[in-house]
Amino acid sequence: AAGKCLLAHPFEADEKKADPCHHPKQRQRRKPRVLFSQAQVFELERRFKQQKYLSAPEREHLASMLKLTSTQVKIWFQNRRYKCKRQRQDKSLELAAHPLPPRRVAVPVLVRDGKPCLGGSQPYPAPYSITTSPYSYSSYYSAYSSSLYGASYRGNYAG
Repeated sequence: AAGKCLLAHPFEADEKKADPCHHPKQRQRRKPRVLFSQAQVFELERRFKQQKYLSAPEREHLASMLKLTSTQVKIWFQNRRYKCKRQRQDKSLELAAHPLPPRRVAVPVLVRDGKPCLGGSQPYPAPYSITTSPYSYSSYYSAYSSSLYGASYRGNYAG
């Protein structure tokens, strides 16, 4: 048992100071966390908006420009992509929790009581304040006159 060290929990591997079996020459301590400057973050964000993934040469070039290591840039981009993914998921969950109310769309009345409502001859007021004279619905919707609906409803009623 002198040469072996069994850990009770795998996460205790990080706490090597308290571990009597730890050999200090095996592994160096982790580097302290480095905060990027505002200028570095600004440039990283700007580049991320343009391009979510960098090739190795692009990463090297950006790293040398910002005086960072290629690994720092790589990890920053990985973290930023994950943050983006989390934000998208949060937003979709938020939208699912609060669905938008159905939209109301104005639709002209073409038939009322089984009779077509063409032009100003209708006894009811025009729907949604659409003026009917001197134009009929078919001319009001002239953009649709080439469609099947516009062509079939124009002047085909024998009433």
